[in-house]
Formats: sequence, C-alpha cells, structure tokens
Amino acid sequence: MPVYVEPDDGKEPVLRFIRSSRRFLLMNFYLIDDSDVLKAVSDTIKRGAQVRIIYDGRPYGDSDVTAEVKALNMSGAKVRRSPAAFDRPGVFDHAKYMVNERQALIGTANMTAAAFGRNREFIYITKDRAIRKSLISLFNSDWDGKETPRVTPKIITSPGSETSVSSLVSRAIIAESEEIGDSKPVMEAFRKRGRHVRLVLPSTISASDRKNAELLRESHVHVRLMDAKKLYMHAKAIVGRDFAFIGSQNFTSTSLQKNREVGVILRGFFERRKVRRTVLHDYSEAQKA
Repeated sequence: MPVYVEPDDGKEPVLRFIRSSRRFLLMNFYLIDDSDVLKAVSDTIKRGAQVRIIYDGRPYGDSDVTAEVKALNMSGAKVRRSPAAFDRPGVFDHAKYMVNERQALIGTANMTAAAFGRNREFIYITKDRAIRKSLISLFNSDWDGKETPRVTPKIITSPGSETSVSSLVSRAIIAESEEIGDSKPVMEAFRKRGRHVRLVLPSTISASDRKNAELLRESHVHVRLMDAKKLYMHAKAIVGRDFAFIGSQNFTSTSLQKNREVGVILRGFFERRKVRRTVLHDYSEAQKA
C-alpha cells in the first residue's frame, strides 16, 4: 500500500480516505482544522457514516481550543477530548491516525494547511487487517479512557516506546525528525552508530536541541539542518537496511514515554524505498549543522 509524501502529494489522498468511509471513521489527531478535511468529514457523515474524533485539549500547551472544537462539532462528528493521562501540562495526545472499515492511515502529519502545504510529512495508508484492528482497539480504549491495549508489532505506540524507537535507531542508516531531545537511549543509539548514520533536523531547532546535535556530531554522526524557509522538517522517520519507520514520535522522553503517539514499521520494498529516497533527498538539500 502507498506511502504519500508531503507537501508533494497534497491533501487529496487524505480526502479520498475520508470519503471512502461508508460505515464509520475514527480519527485521532493532535491538530485538525483544515477546512477541506472538515468538509470531507461533514460530507461523509451526511452519507450515513458514523465519525468519532479524539482531539488534544492543550496543543502547544494552549488550553484555548474553542474555535477548533467548534469547527469539529459543526462537522457533525462525535468529538471527545483526549484521555486525562494525555491531557495535563507537558503531556499531549500527539497521535496522527485514522481508521475506517476498509483502511488505516498512520503518519507524521496533522490535519492542517501547513502539513499539506509546506511541511515534510509522511502518510501511510494500508488495508492490513492487524493494523486496522489494533488502531480500532486503541481508539476505543482512548475514547473510553481505558488502559492501552496490546497492538500488533507492526505499529509502535507511546507511552512506553523509548526502547523500541532506540532499537530502530541502533540499526538506522538515516533519519529525520523535528526534534532531537532528551531521550538518553535514543541519543546513545545515535552516538553508537556514529559515522554510519545521517540525521536531518529543522534549522529552527531549540538551543538545547542544537547542543544535542553538537554532541552527536562529536560522535561523528552526520547532522544536517533543513532551512525551514525552504521546507519545514516536521516528519519523523527512521530508515534502516530492511525497514522504515514513520510516526508521530519525536526523539524526546516525553514523546516516547508519556504522550499518546503512534508509528508504523514498514517492511515492504516499495514503501521503504520511497521513504529512504525522500530522506536522502532531504539530506542532500540540508546544510551541515
């Protein structure tokens, strides 16, 4: 099944996914305010599908999401704020996925104009039954405020993904992320890879992330910064010789150990190749840190 790359592929793959829902559509996104997405949701409801949406109540730590919630409610969807475990200071429901009776979508993109217009993002759409069943179970558990269920090993969920993600980094040949934060296992995995791994970050990283990037460079990791005016590096991707990982997880302890996050491990040749070629292209366009 296809991997879509933003901003190249635009929002049409997402709109097609939403419109394809006949019985139900479950959506969990950190941010969802794109007018075309909301219209597609509304049109899908008018055709008889039941739509439920979980949203983060404090994006960027801002508790005022009145306008966004109003827009979601006006779409006709049933809307619920993220569970209390992910709705407290410094902790977020940062997931980016949706699932219907036929397909599942997992990616790095929020449902915003920036995601489709100026960010580097990856979106994966699949009919894989195990992934669909896991996402439905995960959504229903979060909707009801229950414990995180067991999911297929094809996907990685936070909280509790630090070990899995650092293990992927330990086998990476190239990666890109919006942040390189305070996750010691991830930092150590990058440092051990040294000159065998390349990393792309946005030019707008924080002062503390710049220090972390410098620590990696001292361990011979090839770090480059993408000019945010050219392309904002919002994607989170890890590429190894026999896998590619994309998801909502940043390389921070909060993202990996506290937030609600969802990512997927890609094993298919064409999916891996598309992610790898995109990240290599980004590396070639970025500047040395």
